[in-house]
Order: sequence, then C-alpha cells, then structure tokens
Amino acid sequence: MHGYLITSWKDDRLLVNGTEVKNSKCADYIWTPSIIFRTVEKKETFESRENFMNISETEISYIQRYMFTVGCRMFFNDYPFDTQHCEFPIGLFQTEEMDISIGWLTVNDSYGLILSKDFKPLQFFLNKPVAIQNKMGIAVLFVFVRRLLGSIINVFLPSSLIVAVSWVSFWIRVEAAPARVALSVTSLLTLCTQVCISS
Repeated sequence: MHGYLITSWKDDRLLVNGTEVKNSKCADYIWTPSIIFRTVEKKETFESRENFMNISETEISYIQRYMFTVGCRMFFNDYPFDTQHCEFPIGLFQTEEMDISIGWLTVNDSYGLILSKDFKPLQFFLNKPVAIQNKMGIAVLFVFVRRLLGSIINVFLPSSLIVAVSWVSFWIRVEAAPARVALSVTSLLTLCTQVCISS
C-alpha cells in the first residue's frame, strides 16, 4: 500500500502568535504522536520534504507519506465465490503517563478515508473500505470480492477441456494400450502443471 496519513491533534503547550507555520522540519522540535501499524511486514518512509506540517495556534496537522508491505490472512473455503476481509489496524505507542487516544476525523459526516480510483486488484473487486474505531485504536477494513470471470477462464474452462479430452480414451480400442496410456498420462500431466502454475 502506498498513501498519505494525515494526523491532527491539539497541543496546549504550543502558542503561535496569530500566524500559521507550514514547515515539515518543525516535527523535529515538537511532540508528534507515535503511530503503530500492527500488521505491517515492511514500512518505508520518505524524506521530510515529502511530508507537510501545519501549525495554527495550538492546532497541528501533519501529513506523512508511507509505503507498506502488508499481509492478509485469506480463507479459500468458498473459492471461487469467496469474499476476503483484510483489516489494517492503526494504533498509538503510549506509556502509562500519557492520556491520549486515537480516532477518525469526520469530514461531511463521514470518516476521512479516501482511496485512489486507480486501485483495481486483478482477481478481486474492492468494496468501499470501512473505517473501524474501538478500544485498541482505529482500523481500515478492506473487503475483496473475487472476480468470477478470471477463475472461469484460468481454472474451470481448461480443467473441463482436459477432462473432456481424457474421455476420448473410452473410444479407443482396448487392444490399443499405448494410445490409451499416452492420452491418460498427457491429461494427468497437464492437470498437474495447471495446478502448479495456478498455486
């Protein structure tokens, strides 16, 4: 995943005299929340010039750019009619002395979660992401619905054709053992190859 995380908070210890400060270098000198991405296998951050901080009196907004490699546990019991649910939890690293919590910002009565329209997985339809908020923090729930056409073309149609070809051996004379064996072995090897490629 590749995207921007916008964090907004209020810090009463700051006081900017009537002017706004827009500089990402301010993040090196003031307190910023430590965001934790629990299911991330690999995280890549970008240079400070890719980030943006806006300070207006005691209100702070910080935009950071990230790139993640995220794992998702999938269940294929209902393949090819399966629907996969992948949750991406986000939390705060805090100690007992800290009294802070994390939540979604609401924009026009909806959570501020925007997904690129160009994001289209090959094997799935992606439903609208769901914003979750609980005691552990916040999370984004991605729901993937499998595309049936790809499974039919890549798996079911070739398998059906191979099985149909294997039926030809029933019309070959019983005395023609080499032809029957060759056809059966070819069908079996083709099925094995297809399973190895698809997995």
